Amino acid sequence: MTPSELFLIYVRTLQFMKLRLRNLDETEGVYISQHEIEERFFPFPKYHRTKELQSLIDSGKLQISESISPKSGHKMFLYEVLLPGAMDIKLIKPKISGYDPDILQIIENLKYVSLSPENPEIPMYFAAFLKYRHNYMDLFFNVDDFSGRVHSPVTSLRGIIRDHLLIDGQPTIGIDVATMQPLLLGKALTQSIGPNEYSTWIDSGQDIYLIFQQKACLLTRKEAKSYFFKITFGWPNNNLANLFGNANWITWINEYKSRVEPRNTHNKGKLHNNLAWLLQSTEVAVMRKVWHSLILAGIPFLTVHDEVIVKQSDQQQALNIFSSILDNEFTYYKLNCTGPPQPTPNPQVSQSPLPAIVPPCSPAIVQSPLPPLSHQHINTLSHFQIIPPPPPPDLKHDYFGPDGLLYTHHPGLPDLC
Repeated sequence: MTPSELFLIYVRTLQFMKLRLRNLDETEGVYISQHEIEERFFPFPKYHRTKELQSLIDSGKLQISESISPKSGHKMFLYEVLLPGAMDIKLIKPKISGYDPDILQIIENLKYVSLSPENPEIPMYFAAFLKYRHNYMDLFFNVDDFSGRVHSPVTSLRGIIRDHLLIDGQPTIGIDVATMQPLLLGKALTQSIGPNEYSTWIDSGQDIYLIFQQKACLLTRKEAKSYFFKITFGWPNNNLANLFGNANWITWINEYKSRVEPRNTHNKGKLHNNLAWLLQSTEVAVMRKVWHSLILAGIPFLTVHDEVIVKQSDQQQALNIFSSILDNEFTYYKLNCTGPPQPTPNPQVSQSPLPAIVPPCSPAIVQSPLPPLSHQHINTLSHFQIIPPPPPPDLKHDYFGPDGLLYTHHPGLPDLC
C-alpha cells in the first residue's frame, strides 16, 4: 500500500470517528498537523509532502480547506476524502486522557452497554463501537474542552434507539431535566443581576418556550424553542428587546455576549458563544454532582448531557439522588423519564414550584412493533460478534468487509444504516 493510499484511509477514518460519531456533518474536513502528515506518511526527503497532497487533490481524491482554530485563532488546514473506501482505526493514535475517577467510571460503564433485540436497526458507528470498544475505547469517548461535556456513541444515538439500551443486559430508563438550558439561564441571571422577570418566570414554573411562542407569534412550541436558542445564543441583537422591551436581563445577555470572558478559551473572534459556554459548563457542573452521587450509591449509568440512563431497577433511587441535587440548584424544576414506548402514554407534569414534583415513571417493558435488524444481530450480554454482510452494491451504506475493515460510503450521502 502506498503512503498516499494509507493517508486517505487515515483521513477517512478520522472523518468517521470524529464527525459521524458525534452526529456532526461528515462532509466537514478533519484537522491533521503538517508535522504529523510528514512524519507518518510522507517523510522528507524521500517524499515531498506538498506535492503528494497536491497530487491527491488533482486526482479528485482529497479536498483541503482552510479554517481558523477556535483555540489559537490561527489558520489551520482541514482534510476531506472525496471517495468511499476502507477505514482502519488502528491508525489513530491513542489519547492520553488524564481523566478523573468519575469520568473513568463513566467510561467503564460503557463496556457493559448493549441493545435489546427489539431495537431498530443498529447504526454502523454504534456497531463499530461495540466491536472495538474493549481495545480502542479512547477513540469512542471524549470530554470536550469547550465546556467539559461528555461525548460517546450513546450521546449521539437517536432517541428511538437509545430507549432500547441495556446495562448489564437489563432494560434502562432515561432521566433528564426538562428545559435545562432555560433553567440555567434563569439561575445565571439571578446570580448576575438579581431579580428580573425572566428568572421570575422560570422560578414560578412557567414554560419559557410558550412565552416566546406567544411573544413572537409563532405557530408551535417547537418553533419557539428553536427561536429561543437562536436569539439567546446567537450574536448580540435587538430581537429580545423587540419582544420583551429593554429589560435588565436582556441588557445583561447582550453585554455578556459582547465582552471577553477569560474563562471561555474558545471565544476568539466569536464572543457571542460566551453564553453557550456559561450554560453548558454550568450544566456539566450540576451533572457532575449527579454522576458522583450515583457512583457513590453504586448505580451504573450512562450520560447524555442533562440526562442519565440507569437500569429500570435503579430508577427510584436514581430519581431520589437526581432530585436531591436539583433541590439545591433551582427553585423550580421538572424531571422527565423516558424508556421503551408505552401502549398508553401518561405524561406527568409538575404543578407546584415548591418543592419540585418528580413525575413517576413506569418500569414496565413493552415490546414495540419495531423492524428487525437488517444488517447483523449483535449479542453483547456475554460476548459480541459482528458477522460482516456483503458490501452494498451502491456503496451507500457503511459495512464491515470480508477483510475485517470498516468501509464507509461516499462522504456526504445520507447515512442509511
